[in-house]
Amino acid sequence: MIKTNKGKLTFKGSIPEILTDYSIVTKSLVKMLMENGCSVEDAKNIVAESHRVGTLTEEEVDLEVKDALWNVLERAQEELRKESVEENE
Repeated sequence: MIKTNKGKLTFKGSIPEILTDYSIVTKSLVKMLMENGCSVEDAKNIVAESHRVGTLTEEEVDLEVKDALWNVLERAQEELRKESVEENE
């Protein structure tokens, strides 16, 4: 059994039972995403990305956050440059 409550996670049962529950949750998430408009491929990709992020170390998470922030800053600079060029035309 996998139980969550306000961010607290509890596992009960054998490893095969917990992995079976995990598989059921994964399948249910894909189904829910599809019911909310995602294609099968997009739903599977979203769940796969969630799994990937969930297996990262703290150092890897920190690096991904820094990379994401850097990308946001680069895009913001590009937009500001575009606006500046447009204003000067």
